[in-house]
Amino acid sequence: MEPYEESLYWGNVAEWVPADGGFRRAVRVPEPYRNALPWRTAENSFRPAGVELRCRSDAREVVLELAGPQRVDFKAGGSEWSSAFSVPDGGGHKLVLTSSHPGSHIWRVRFGRELPILLRSVRAEGSMAPSPPSGVRWLAHGSSITEGGNASRPINTYVWRTADFLGWTPINLGFGGSCWGDRASAFYIASRDDWDILTLEIGINTVGLGIDSPKTFELGYEVFLEVIREQHPEKPIVCISPFWCRWDEEEGPQTELLSGVRKAIDAVVDRRTGSDRNLHFVDGRELITGPEHLEPDLVHPNDAGMAHIAQVLAPRLRDILS
Repeated sequence: MEPYEESLYWGNVAEWVPADGGFRRAVRVPEPYRNALPWRTAENSFRPAGVELRCRSDAREVVLELAGPQRVDFKAGGSEWSSAFSVPDGGGHKLVLTSSHPGSHIWRVRFGRELPILLRSVRAEGSMAPSPPSGVRWLAHGSSITEGGNASRPINTYVWRTADFLGWTPINLGFGGSCWGDRASAFYIASRDDWDILTLEIGINTVGLGIDSPKTFELGYEVFLEVIREQHPEKPIVCISPFWCRWDEEEGPQTELLSGVRKAIDAVVDRRTGSDRNLHFVDGRELITGPEHLEPDLVHPNDAGMAHIAQVLAPRLRDILS
């Protein structure tokens, strides 16, 4: 069956874009909004961060026909996640997932950010029906850290770890190197009615490329929140300032900009909370506290860092929503 058929549920896929050879490419932002995004953000929307295939089937084997290499984490009927890698097959790749559980059970297949999903078909010797999740839906918007950069497996990102701990369903709108707090992204988030709580991890890309001044960033951040609040006046929004990173130890313009961006986020939230009881602030330095949580670049969390973010963030989000 083709990937977009109703017998399959694809979490965090907005569209399937036709590609050469009869394949279709998963994308996280639909075309009208994607075309309005900064070009790099639009390109990154094709990264399948947080994409999950869910279906109920009595099959012992599910096969995905892909255009290129792919690796996933999956489980079928059990409680443990397994990793699987595609193998070359003719002019493309084939990903074979197997289950040892008899009878009908739920298959969950999670994809990472690195490899695009170019899919022609999903095959199974048995019945297949969609299995959409239920419960709280959390929209996580941010940089490559939210997207899941440098996590060793799809399930090890802080977004999936936090969501699994809480029993929530994440909508991952992380965009590596291109999360600017721009109006187009705000309008897209505001257009969606399928989230119950929103986190904003914005600022590190501004610092990394040395663009904007703290004051310019502050004005843009205020507008970003205002656009979303106009459509969602009561939903909880959690503003996360940049995590601890290498510029906390270095001296130079980026160190000053990082400090200014943090102060700007704090100031915007502080101004608005008097009339907005559902706006919250989390200091990112509570989530990543030092170099032991980071890769050698001292920006992106390692697996221990992803786990630490989830450990601290999950109870904060639970308390905010309750």
